[in-house]
Amino acid sequence: MKITPYWLGLALAAMLVAGCDKPVSEKPKSVAEGKNAEAPTSEGSDEPSYEDGKGLLLGERSRAAIGLAFVAVGKQAFQPSLSVTAQVYRAATEPSLRYGGEKAGFAYLTATLPSDTLTGLKPGLVARFKGEPREGVLWKIDTTQNAVTGKSEMLIEVPDPAGRLAVGAFVPSEIESAASRPEGLSIPATAVLKTATGTFAYVKNGDRLLRQPIQVGTASGVAVEVTEGLQEGTTVAAKSVETLYLIELRATKSGAGE
Repeated sequence: MKITPYWLGLALAAMLVAGCDKPVSEKPKSVAEGKNAEAPTSEGSDEPSYEDGKGLLLGERSRAAIGLAFVAVGKQAFQPSLSVTAQVYRAATEPSLRYGGEKAGFAYLTATLPSDTLTGLKPGLVARFKGEPREGVLWKIDTTQNAVTGKSEMLIEVPDPAGRLAVGAFVPSEIESAASRPEGLSIPATAVLKTATGTFAYVKNGDRLLRQPIQVGTASGVAVEVTEGLQEGTTVAAKSVETLYLIELRATKSGAGE
């Protein structure tokens, strides 16, 4: 039989009708709906939050990321020290002096202070310098002007074979006193947070960290004396306190506080 356009159109129409009678296939399942789909993750579940009076809450991932560690407030004997900014008056590159006693290879620093602040200090005590591994000694204390001005001059001798300390330079110094003191509360220096509004430590408050105002006294090596704000045995963050402070500020400003 000859296929005419009429019969061809009729056949196509029949095929379309037959297709409409078949059940519509189900929509393919997405990966999330399949058997092998991973459990949904809640992004932000580890997001730090802050609550007034209770403190900062960090998830395990956040704690691990900043290397959070804790330490209990302890006690130790602190040796009193005097912090002063001394000025270099003689460089190590200069020759030794017979009359003054200054030696080549040593820099000499001077600082004039009220005489009553020098109690417990005497020549030979160790002098330390901020950011410097080397140590010097308290070389001399000149009290000549004490009767007139109430002040005394303190001279420090520092080994400086490389000649790094130039005349006129100011050097932050700390001299340990020979006086003895009873034990005081102590925490690591890395546990102390200093801000424009005060000095703080982060105290463990349940599963949170509460920023606690403190007063500090003498520093001895890696420890700092706490004179107010903490009790012996209290658990505090041992380090990463600057990072905790930034996280707290972000949590409060972003509205993450509860």
